[in-house]
Amino acid sequence: MAIVAGDRGAPFARSQTPLFAASGRDGGAIIEWPAGATTGHVSGPALTLRLLRLEDEARILAAIEEYGQDDDSPMVFFEEELRDDYIAYVKRLEAWVEGREVPEGFVPNTFFVGVVGDQVVGRISIRHELNDFLARLGGHIGYVVVPSHRGKGYATEMMRQALVYCRSLGLERVLLTCDADNPASRRVILKSGGVLDAVVEDPELRVPKERYWIGIGEKIPEMDLAAGS
Repeated sequence: MAIVAGDRGAPFARSQTPLFAASGRDGGAIIEWPAGATTGHVSGPALTLRLLRLEDEARILAAIEEYGQDDDSPMVFFEEELRDDYIAYVKRLEAWVEGREVPEGFVPNTFFVGVVGDQVVGRISIRHELNDFLARLGGHIGYVVVPSHRGKGYATEMMRQALVYCRSLGLERVLLTCDADNPASRRVILKSGGVLDAVVEDPELRVPKERYWIGIGEKIPEMDLAAGS
C-alpha cells in the first residue's frame, strides 16, 4: 500500500426529537438551531437527522429499494436482519451507540437517518473511534443519499449535523475518505471543512482513496450549502 502525501465520549441519549444542540465535554453548548431547521440553504424542505425509529420501517425499506445494492456503501448494514426482525434491528442499533453487542470488526457507532417530510432521504454512520481499517480507509463518517434526493444539498446538511454530534462525543477532528473518482463526495467533504491528508493507493482498491481531516475542536466549521450536493 502506498500513501501519496497530499476519546470516545458519552453519546447522545436516545431522543425522539431532532438533534438541535450539542454539548462539549464541559457541558457548554457548541451550536444550536431550531428543531427541524437548517442553517444553510437546501433546495427542498428542512432535513432532520435522527436515530432510526420503530415507525420508520416502511420508510427505510422504501429507501433501501430505491438505493439498490452497493457492497461498499450500503443503505443499511445487515439488511437481511432488518428484514427478518425490524424491532430487534432497531434495538441492536441502539446498543451499538452504547458500545454493546458490536459485531467483530466494527466499533461503537451511531446510525442516523436523514428525514425530510415522511421520507428517509439518506443515512449517515458515525464511528465513535477508529480501528486499523477505519484509520486507513474508512474514516469516522460514512453516508449515502437516496438517488431521487441527490443534488438538493442533503448530503452537506447531514454532514453538518453529524459534525455537531461528533463534537459531543469528544472528538476534536474527524477523518473522512472518498474514492478519487467520486467528485460529489469530495465536494461535500471540502464544503464541510475537509483538508486533504493523503491519497492511498493499493492494488486491492478499485481506485485510490482520498483521506481528509476536519478539525472541529471547540467550533463547528462554517458550511457552504449554496451548491446542491
